[in-house]
Amino acid sequence: MAIFQSKCNSCGTLSYIFPDQVELIKQNDNLKMAPFVRTKLHVGKKWFCIKCDSGGKDGHNCKIIGELPSEKSEALIKIRKRETNLKSQGFYLPKLY
Repeated sequence: MAIFQSKCNSCGTLSYIFPDQVELIKQNDNLKMAPFVRTKLHVGKKWFCIKCDSGGKDGHNCKIIGELPSEKSEALIKIRKRETNLKSQGFYLPKLY
């Protein structure tokens, strides 16, 4: 499973694009991000900045800048699954980032 990283050219925000997020977006055509996941993701493709959009700016000035190595991707997916499982049981981890 590939995890991509995006960077906004307006605000400079770096973010990860997880495969499970992409699948959820594909299932809901009402989301602003839906047009960005209709085709296969790749480095250099346009993406959507949620931070700019929620701040009232244009969220379309964002691009996918890279694909994480498989070892790092696997580690992040494991962490994501662990956090999701804890939240479903009522535990909330402190945000360090």
